[in-house]
Amino acid sequence: MELKKIQENGIEATRYLERYVNNIKGDHEIYSDTLSIYSPHEGVDSFPAPVFNLPREVVNIIQADPDPRLLREIIGADVKFVIHPNMLEDQEYLDRTGLSEYTSEQSYIVSPTSSTRTLLTYDQPYTFMVKTDLEKRHYKFIRRLKGTSVEHSIAMSSELGSICKDEALSEFAYLPESIGIIFGDEKTGAGVLFREIVPRPLVDDTRTLVPYFSLYANDIRNPEDRALLSQLIDLHSTKGQELAYFTEVILGKIIRNWTTLARDYGILPELHGQNTLLELNDNLEPERIVYRDFQGTYVDAKIREEKGLKLPFTKHLAGEESGTDRAKQFSHIYDHNVGHLLLERLTNTFIRDYPQYKYEQVTSEVATMFNSLFPEAKDIFPKETYKVGKVVNNEVVMEKTHDNPMFR
Repeated sequence: MELKKIQENGIEATRYLERYVNNIKGDHEIYSDTLSIYSPHEGVDSFPAPVFNLPREVVNIIQADPDPRLLREIIGADVKFVIHPNMLEDQEYLDRTGLSEYTSEQSYIVSPTSSTRTLLTYDQPYTFMVKTDLEKRHYKFIRRLKGTSVEHSIAMSSELGSICKDEALSEFAYLPESIGIIFGDEKTGAGVLFREIVPRPLVDDTRTLVPYFSLYANDIRNPEDRALLSQLIDLHSTKGQELAYFTEVILGKIIRNWTTLARDYGILPELHGQNTLLELNDNLEPERIVYRDFQGTYVDAKIREEKGLKLPFTKHLAGEESGTDRAKQFSHIYDHNVGHLLLERLTNTFIRDYPQYKYEQVTSEVATMFNSLFPEAKDIFPKETYKVGKVVNNEVVMEKTHDNPMFR
């Protein structure tokens, strides 16, 4: 895709990037048990997502300062509970959750985002995203969304809304997950999250969102187009300054925000290519990174206690899951989720298109930046790098990935 088309097409450009300028892993049926018609890159342009109008007394509604337009749309005399259409065909799921006691007489026309289970509405006066409870394997995991995950996401959205006032986070924004609905209990019930598409803190001018994976991924419909990362660098840097622009602007925004959130607030955001977007202004200049999808965001209780911060979270506390510890959890989030899944891929694209620079030049610049911003990290992180390998008998197995970290 060409940069100028992003500017011209706004939300439709973002919709296109989600589906077709993505880090696609191969044919849909190889890695997903969802029907291919719902695939972002192979599926239909749009489809109906079933809506169940549930009585207020049978659901738990959780809010984090929702936009009044979204609130009016979802919460009325009844509550709109949206499910993925793939689950409407699963009678066992409908019976177990209790949704079979109700009828779906309404739907939203939606398109899939890159995650498949999160849907973006079409032709609505107020556009929003819906994160659904999709009990189907997609890549490594079954994409469930149950009560505790809804609660965690709403709590994180509220927390981010509070801390974004920090001047050190002027390059950070988030997509609010501002309404959560829980139906039934943790084991047999279901949840849904409604995500707004306008980043907060709000700004006066119009900006466009580009998923970070779209910076390095090929456009499957226009494979001859240059990577968006390289188009940005060509547009905004001068000859001989490509490395400085790449490390300071494209990677620097990731490092500065991750270290501030971890160091000052004990929040360990999963800033990989899918959860992180780059916000561009009218001149196609990067402004902020935008974080979305808070279900798996870990929190460090020790840092929050040291900073005198409350702990409004009951899950995803670093080091408290059986089989892991605090140091390895930090490494999994930063070294693997941020480093391997985003920084490495961006760097590989950069040195491919600018072969005058070496991989080690990038990693050295990033490591220097990280250590200068987060000197306490040396007392927190392990010497090696780790990732979550698998779960055996409900215990996490941490897998060593490298003897020496690249980006710290």
